[in-house]
Amino acid sequence: MARSKGIPARYEPVTGRLQYYDLSATCGVDAWKNVDFDGESAAAAAASSVPRGTLMVDYTPSKHNDDPKYYSHFTVAKLKDGRYSTIELSNPDVDMGAAGSLKAIFAKPVALEAGDYMLVSGTRMADGTVLSEAKFFTVEADKQTTLDMTMREDDNSVQVIGTMNPEAKFVPVGMDEPQSILATTGRGYFVLALLEAKKEPTNHALRDIAALNAELEKWNRGMVFLFAGDDQLAAFNPAEFGKLPKTITYGVDKGGEVSNMLKQSLELSNMNDLPVFVVADTFGRVVFVSQGYRIGMGEQMMKVINSL
Repeated sequence: MARSKGIPARYEPVTGRLQYYDLSATCGVDAWKNVDFDGESAAAAAASSVPRGTLMVDYTPSKHNDDPKYYSHFTVAKLKDGRYSTIELSNPDVDMGAAGSLKAIFAKPVALEAGDYMLVSGTRMADGTVLSEAKFFTVEADKQTTLDMTMREDDNSVQVIGTMNPEAKFVPVGMDEPQSILATTGRGYFVLALLEAKKEPTNHALRDIAALNAELEKWNRGMVFLFAGDDQLAAFNPAEFGKLPKTITYGVDKGGEVSNMLKQSLELSNMNDLPVFVVADTFGRVVFVSQGYRIGMGEQMMKVINSL
């Protein structure tokens, strides 16, 4: 009923109590009010009888992750009846898209019931394994618990560094209707590139790709090379760069659908800084990103591909 009137309501993630969000409150933690259908006095007594402390998690940004996301990269679980159950954490004072990030959740200490907890963080690798770390801790009543969280990395293995939408659409050469990246490349890993014709950073990258022609054709996975408009595509002459892989599909990113998707999902700041090269898989898991002028881009990309 509260939600139908635009008032946030929930079952409190640790205790399961029914709560509503006081829209007039200024503090996100204290704004959640317990509901007790037996009377306000009973609710107040129940709320005051639960000892609470606070948790603060500090994090030093890693090479591939400057702001881990809850559920995707880390979780907090409470021990109850001999089992750990993940609790829900978010910051209601932050826009929905960012509310689940570590920086948003722990912008200030988070109030939790006193008890035993577990903090789990994990980095997903390209082969499906997860490098995880678990920390067990106790929240004491009226005290703050501070933890340092790390995201484990392995420089000798390929890890998932982001996500993208493989269903994003473009218009392939010779076609009038758009089709998705996935429909073009098929299942498995693929290469996606945003290019700018007649510009040296793109020319340099394409010469790198041509030099790896034999290896990329042996890999035999789809490659989608896109230009911003029909004029850009018309100005592009692949013969200028030697022998490029036959597995490339050229096309136009009509309306910037693919560019906007990559900007948002991979948090790229300047989409005019081309070329952009991405290696990802059917599920949108990104294992390689290169943007702008980068010496040895082709060899670096091929190293990742050979490790998949």
